[in-house]
Amino acid sequence: MQDSKLIQLLRWFSKEKQESLRQFLSWKMLGASDNVTLLYDFVLGFAPRFEDPKMTKENAFAYCFPKANYRELRIKQLMSELVKKMEQFIAVSGTFQDNSTQQFANNLSLLDFYMRRSMTKEANYQLKVLEKLQDGAAIRDGRFYHDQFLLEIKKTQQLAGMTQRKGDLNLQAVINNLDLYYIVNQLEIACFAYAHQEAVQVEYTFPMLESVISYVQGSDYAEVPVIQLYMEALTLLKGEGDKESLEKFSNLLDENIDSFSPNDARSLFTYVLNFCTKKAQVGEEDYYQYAFELYKRCLKNGVILVQGKLIQSDFTSIVKYGLQLKEFDFVRHFIESYKEQIHGDAGKDVCNDSYASLLFQEKAYDDAIEFLNSIQQYHDVFYDMNARRLLIKIYYEQEEFDLCTSKLNAFKRFLYYNKTISKQYQRSNLNFVLLMHKVLNLAPSQDKKRMKLAQKAKENDQLSERKWVLEKLEELV
Repeated sequence: MQDSKLIQLLRWFSKEKQESLRQFLSWKMLGASDNVTLLYDFVLGFAPRFEDPKMTKENAFAYCFPKANYRELRIKQLMSELVKKMEQFIAVSGTFQDNSTQQFANNLSLLDFYMRRSMTKEANYQLKVLEKLQDGAAIRDGRFYHDQFLLEIKKTQQLAGMTQRKGDLNLQAVINNLDLYYIVNQLEIACFAYAHQEAVQVEYTFPMLESVISYVQGSDYAEVPVIQLYMEALTLLKGEGDKESLEKFSNLLDENIDSFSPNDARSLFTYVLNFCTKKAQVGEEDYYQYAFELYKRCLKNGVILVQGKLIQSDFTSIVKYGLQLKEFDFVRHFIESYKEQIHGDAGKDVCNDSYASLLFQEKAYDDAIEFLNSIQQYHDVFYDMNARRLLIKIYYEQEEFDLCTSKLNAFKRFLYYNKTISKQYQRSNLNFVLLMHKVLNLAPSQDKKRMKLAQKAKENDQLSERKWVLEKLEELV
């Protein structure tokens, strides 16, 4: 029952929202059966974690139908009915919208109601309310310009009805806000797509993007903060940036962070981090320090948290950067502090993977292997690749060269046959495998060959574990 849609939904509800939902279910016009309300009362008794082993379908059935024999189908139907009522509640209450967004939507509905009934005075009042809401909006992201466009359209419709299409109908404002809405969303989606295609084996085309960028650069729209930020983010994501553009982007983000929703602010921080990672992977390791400090800042201001939770990739990235910089005490404290706040069902595996990486750096190799062995199955290919590389490095450090070779061969097969890995990640990991085979076959006297391999490692911009490989080659002197 813990994995059901019903419980997954409830985990996202605050205590206040859970109480509001209880009142919603008791509303007679909703038509919720008494058994639905009983089922809700039963599961709510296990809030907030909903992990008690007593929360079973059998116990739920006994609570709702105390005199009946257990019927699996009946309790499933009741759970499904409760989920539908919860979805109704979400739809009508805007449970997961911020207050300003919900208020705008409510007043827009009122405006539409009055306009359809030619109630001009009331409609004009709602227009003023909506204008005031927009003028006072703190967050000015893509959604803001979408709302502004809808508001200008309503103004035009109202003026057209009042003036019989004579005089200014506010059409220029409609056109300008349509442009803004399109430009902001085109840039935002392009940023997301560029970031996504770096991680998975997919390539997107952007037929209109260059035209939009060219137009923005020659217009006043280039001064709109949200557009400025997405333009700078695109520069970083396309690999065209440097430390100067990174500083410019970071300063812009700091100045305008309150203009974005938490999700959008987090995405923008992620783009900076992706840029730093790419730079560090090609040898510019001072970017690790920048990324690490940025992550610590994100933890402090809470931008990186999603509903109070840490995304798995962010958790492991913080560990990775900390280990790169030998901040072992920080990493251990971080894992302990945030291990219960990892988002998703694989939190324990992510935590064990992170401990294994820390123990490897501390040269506690057997303990690291024990943590890796505790992970039954990886649900994410990136954690799987990290664990495979880590085992290879451990066996090399322990001079278990036969085991090391065996793991390298298995990793090579995995990389060739797994179709979900992007070409970039496949190549960087294959280069690691191929180079490590050559390192293992090096004799101590083959100094020229060793130096040649080290030079190739330095020059190859697609090589996983570059720093560690170079250290091992250096040790062979």
